[in-house]
Amino acid sequence: MINILYIHGYNSNSESETARVLASELGSYATVYHPTFEGDPYNIEKQINEYIKAHHINLIVASSLGGFFALRMNSYFKIVINPCMEPHKCLNQSPFVDKYKEMEKMLFTLVDCEERASTYGIFSRADELFSYYDVFCKHYMKQHTIQINDRHQISARSIKNVLLPLIHQIFEVNFPILKKQLECTPFPANLYGEEDLEQGV
Repeated sequence: MINILYIHGYNSNSESETARVLASELGSYATVYHPTFEGDPYNIEKQINEYIKAHHINLIVASSLGGFFALRMNSYFKIVINPCMEPHKCLNQSPFVDKYKEMEKMLFTLVDCEERASTYGIFSRADELFSYYDVFCKHYMKQHTIQINDRHQISARSIKNVLLPLIHQIFEVNFPILKKQLECTPFPANLYGEEDLEQGV
C-alpha cells in the first residue's frame, strides 16, 4: 500500500476538496493522509516531519502554503500545486511573518540533483493570488512542471485529469513493485488533454 500525505494551504484544512478527491480516487491502492496543520510555521514543520516518519509516507502532495512546507522536506517525492514560495509577502499580516522570512532563506540550500528529480510542480495560468512558476523552474526541473488552465484552487477536473495521472506516473516509474497493481487502476486514457495543460520542455 502506498502512503500519501496531502498538506493543505493557508486557511484550509484536512477536508479540502483536493484532499477528499485524492482519498476517494486513490483508495484502491493508496492511503491518503490529510491532517490539519496550523499555527507557528516551525511547529507545523515539526508536525509534518513526525507525520511522515510515523506513517511511512512515500509521496507528499501539497497546495499553496502547504507547497512551501513540502519543498522544505528533502529526500521525498513531492508534487506542489501553486506553491507559495515567499510566504512573508503573501501573508504579510501574519504574526509569523518574521519566521517565514527566516525559513525562506534556507528553502533552496539543500536542492541537489536528487531533490530536483523527485520534485514536480503544477501551476495554474490564471492563478489570482500569485505565481512562482519561474522561480520553481530556476531551482527545479522545468520538465517536471505542468501548466494548467485553472485558478489558484484547482478544480476537481484538474485533480482528476492532471494530478491523479501524475501521481500514477511517479509511482509506476519509481516503484516497479507496484506496476501490476497500478495497471489495474482506472485512470483517464488521455492523461493530459491539450486544453488542460502545457508541460515544461
